Amino acid sequence: MSILDEHRKWEGNIEELTERAREILLRQIHDAKAADLSVRLVRDYAQRGILSRAERAGKEVRYGFRHLLELVAARGLLTDGWPLAKIASYFGACSDTDLKRL
Repeated sequence: MSILDEHRKWEGNIEELTERAREILLRQIHDAKAADLSVRLVRDYAQRGILSRAERAGKEVRYGFRHLLELVAARGLLTDGWPLAKIASYFGACSDTDLKRL
């Protein structure tokens, strides 16, 4: 069972998404630079299309497992030298399984 499988039913707000992704990145790839996340950065990724559209519950925006996969995979690909625009276009065609493999 992978680290990400432990979070299959995860759901939370943007602060929780940021913190959970940080924890996973530190455990999985042991790269402090990749784990250097902020709410502002996550919002930027959402605006660029790297993160899929979040669900709204009234005034609150809710993120789920797919968003967590996208964020963790994006940070990993960035450390491998992928440009943000390429990551965004690639993720549009990826399944959850594809993202987990990254």
